[in-house]
Amino acid sequence: MKSITKYAIISIICGITIILSNKVIATSPKEMLSISIGPVPISDKERVVGFKLNIKAGRIANLEFIPPGWNITIDNDPSWNATIVGSSMVGSAAIDIKSLDDFVVVEKYEFMGLNFVVEAEIVVTQDFEKERQIHLKTEDLVIKRLQRTGSGLDIGHAVDSQGE
Repeated sequence: MKSITKYAIISIICGITIILSNKVIATSPKEMLSISIGPVPISDKERVVGFKLNIKAGRIANLEFIPPGWNITIDNDPSWNATIVGSSMVGSAAIDIKSLDDFVVVEKYEFMGLNFVVEAEIVVTQDFEKERQIHLKTEDLVIKRLQRTGSGLDIGHAVDSQGE
């Protein structure tokens, strides 16, 4: 009889530990980050005609600007892996690389060993016949932690974090 009581107490303690650890994981702070495409080796004549961001341990929270003539697809997977893909539908919709400054807000959520990673691909062209793809890693991007204000997030008062 004593061994049953002993196992019951151990089971209760384990259950409480699991519940509390899940509560800590579920309520760990989520950071809001502004993502910009950093300095990219493109010529003055090249224009951006497409982009793709793959995000691990995060989701797309806000898209700051959708250029006219662009098709944008966002996939916020429930596993905290997200993808955003954009492409111009016509040549006249191509944008300058500066248009990708602070263009997307991402909610970073690292948990259970899943680390925040952003990989980007930018598609540029000069003559709209040949395209060039530029692959970027987290460290190639400009990532700023956003401060929360009473009315939401403030990109104007971002805290530089460079992927941290």
